[in-house]
Amino acid sequence: MTTPNTAELKRALVIREQIDKLDTELHGILNPPRVGFNTTATAGGSAPQGVSKKKRQMSPEGRARIVAAQKKRWAAKKATKAK
Repeated sequence: MTTPNTAELKRALVIREQIDKLDTELHGILNPPRVGFNTTATAGGSAPQGVSKKKRQMSPEGRARIVAAQKKRWAAKKATKAK
């Protein structure tokens, strides 16, 4: 394999930019922004532009299980400290 010359590298760069532009356009067509949703990226920047992350909801039952488990851990820790 030979090393590409400057002209070939410039042509490759132009092709890469065209691919990126087309990829962005394709993403916009296949994933249109949703009306009524936040269309800005998240603070962490992990969501693509135009896609909002939905905040998760925890059920009361799930929350109660977590609280019960934490209280059990605290009780076990207090019991070991008292000894």
